[in-house]
Amino acid sequence: MAHSKKQGQQAFALMTKWREDGVPDLITAFEAYRLTDGKVGFPYSHKRKNSPMRLVDVALKAITKGVK
Repeated sequence: MAHSKKQGQQAFALMTKWREDGVPDLITAFEAYRLTDGKVGFPYSHKRKNSPMRLVDVALKAITKGVK
């Protein structure tokens, strides 16, 4: 899926904010779920909750799903 330049800039800004808050570059799917209020990742009860996710991917998916 192609992303616009504006979405890329918004994702970068969101990722930068998360990094300033101390979020590491590699997080679990459950941590992504909590970080994005359920928009990206998996809840605790899901079997893939421990799957690793890169912060940059989480930020881009969050922006495309409407996280501000």
